[in-house]
Amino acid sequence: MRCAYCTEHLPAADLQAEHVTPLSRGGDNGLNNILPSCAPCNSDKRDLLLSEWNTDRERRGLPPRITTWSDTDARYQHLTQAVALVA
Repeated sequence: MRCAYCTEHLPAADLQAEHVTPLSRGGDNGLNNILPSCAPCNSDKRDLLLSEWNTDRERRGLPPRITTWSDTDARYQHLTQAVALVA
C-alpha cells in the first residue's frame, strides 16, 4: 500500500489511519475521513487541515504533499463520493 500523501510504498502494517479532518477540528472516524498515511506524514500533518498543512510545509521550505484526489482514483473514491453526497 501507499501513503496517500507522499505515495511511499509501505507494508499495510506500517501505515496509519490518518484523519483528513482531524478529530480535534470536528472530524470523525467515518470511512470518508480516513486515509492511509505513513508515520512521518501523519506526524507532520498533526491537527492541521489539508490546506493549512501545505501552507505550513511551504513556510518550512518542504515540498507539498498530495491533498486532492481525482474522483476516478479508486484509492480515494470514498472521499470524493462522500463530498458528492453532501453537495
